Amino acid sequence: MCKIPQVCGNSSQPLRIAFNVIVNADLSWSLFVYDHKVSVHTCSCLECFPTNLNAESLNKLLSMLEGLKICTGQLDLTYVAMVKDKKGKILSRDGSIAAQIDATPVEFDGNNYSNTVRTRKCEILSVSAKCSACTKYRANLRAMYTIDGITENLLVTALISLMSVTCKHLRRVLKLINSGKGFIKLNKLYVA
Repeated sequence: MCKIPQVCGNSSQPLRIAFNVIVNADLSWSLFVYDHKVSVHTCSCLECFPTNLNAESLNKLLSMLEGLKICTGQLDLTYVAMVKDKKGKILSRDGSIAAQIDATPVEFDGNNYSNTVRTRKCEILSVSAKCSACTKYRANLRAMYTIDGITENLLVTALISLMSVTCKHLRRVLKLINSGKGFIKLNKLYVA
């Protein structure tokens, strides 16, 4: 059973299946949202459904899916650019991926976004625009962005300081050269 989102106007993008529910012969089931397999055990929206469906629970699942939204992740272009600069992923302290760029197109408030940042724990489905995991992770992205900004400002300040020190030394060297005694004193500058 699939759900294909409505296409407005003349879209040049191919149709994509938004929801794909697979019910096996033993009535076990799985759910895919675009290219993502949704963990029925960790998605808070689906935790009330049994491992094996019956006709009633299948109908409830399908009607619930109609009302759910696909989590947008973090669409903010500053966060997307920051994560792209980190090779498309953010690693946690243990080396596992904490968040990464997801190139699945996302539609939000009538705008289409080609990339978003999703946490490793993103539930993909939500009753609001973002799942709880992505909502909580925004604070981490903000902190990283602020730290990156401070680090960048410190580097620029250090570079300017280094340039001014270098310019002072260069002026002293040029002054010595112009005085006629520069070669000897120039050597002393390099030795000292």
